[in-house]
Amino acid sequence: MAPSRTRMGAAALGVWLILLMTEPAPADPLPAQADRVVDYQIRVKLDPATRRLTGTERVTWRNPSTEPVSDLWFHLYLNAFKNTKSTFYRESGGQLRQDQAAKDSWGWIDVTSLKIAGGPDLTRAITFEHPDDDNADDQTVARVVLPEPVAAGGSVTLEIAFTAALPQVFARTGFKHDFYLVGQWFPKLGVYEPAGMRGRTTGAWNCHQFHASSEFYADYGTFKVEMTVPSNYVLGATGVRTAETKNGDGTTTYTHEQSDVHDFAWTVDPDYTVVKGTFSATKDVTPAEYRQVSRLLGRSLEDVMLSDVEVTALVQPGHLPQAQRHIDSAKSAIKWFGLWYGRYPYKTLTVVDPAPGAGGAGGMEYPTFITAGTSFLMNRWPFDRVRGLEMVTIHEFGHNFWYGLTGSNEFEEAWLDEGINSYSTGRVIDLVHGA
Repeated sequence: MAPSRTRMGAAALGVWLILLMTEPAPADPLPAQADRVVDYQIRVKLDPATRRLTGTERVTWRNPSTEPVSDLWFHLYLNAFKNTKSTFYRESGGQLRQDQAAKDSWGWIDVTSLKIAGGPDLTRAITFEHPDDDNADDQTVARVVLPEPVAAGGSVTLEIAFTAALPQVFARTGFKHDFYLVGQWFPKLGVYEPAGMRGRTTGAWNCHQFHASSEFYADYGTFKVEMTVPSNYVLGATGVRTAETKNGDGTTTYTHEQSDVHDFAWTVDPDYTVVKGTFSATKDVTPAEYRQVSRLLGRSLEDVMLSDVEVTALVQPGHLPQAQRHIDSAKSAIKWFGLWYGRYPYKTLTVVDPAPGAGGAGGMEYPTFITAGTSFLMNRWPFDRVRGLEMVTIHEFGHNFWYGLTGSNEFEEAWLDEGINSYSTGRVIDLVHGA
């Protein structure tokens, strides 16, 4: 039986008192940036008539090990929805988080060309691997053997062309009418773990198949993504918007860029209402709060000072009375996660309110980009007092820390993201809204 809240609260108080009475140890300096292993430059176009993506990808991978590496492993996550033979479908039966896959709405990704930049075409060298089981029909992991190994500390650049079909919203990605949540959508490198990393005796690729109960793991890097969509669609995406070009054919190309992240996701919907707010490091945190955290963590005031963040909520028309709740929840999360665990280092945060019937896209995290979830019932009393919207927004933002900034392996070490993040979410909810 779980301990009572009273005993848990007393124990927690005791721990905090010990911490407060203990002289803080000197703090290690925080790194200025992540170890950038990959660089993605992607151009993609959405065709709403076919629900398909057509894209090109230029990816540069740096060998982080002290030994040559002779092959590259990629995730092709959308192939989990290709048919009933995939490992994901066999394990889930087409159901995830009480969300059922739509009949005859399949998703897939096809690498139509893969070559070394300025070098040979390797498309025919692609093989599908199944490192986790004996399912030869699963196509969520691809491997390509290189003509020459990548030297220790060296790099290789590939040019990839791909097409993809999105399923009706299911398991974090897809479409519902004109709403699109485009997640896990591009050929994405696994993680090469050198000998000594996470207990390895020899270096090898960590590149799991897409499973029914599955999360993600990737290297940090930089992304520059150009997304071409119908001009009447409102777009949100990971990172900072650096360009917007109307093409004269009824489409617009939006460019977003972000460094020091491990993934990239985006959304479009012509019905979105854009609501903006700003987390202010000087207005939303008091000097007393900064001083308290500085003493507790043994860091200077400069170390614990947070940064301003532009917060964007993309809200469905039927949920507009809840728009400010999305903004306020995001600001609360930026504040308290930042004070407790270190500043949120990015300039933007986008909170997505999925369309009605697209609940499978809700409650998901990507760097600087999260999906929430609510209902029109929450517009009015007494349901407007239910804090589900707040909890899911704070929780999904929290994944920008666990695992977003800590870089743990969500697939193999779920307690380091879901476990610690659930604890952190509860602390913020209790502090802001009461126990």
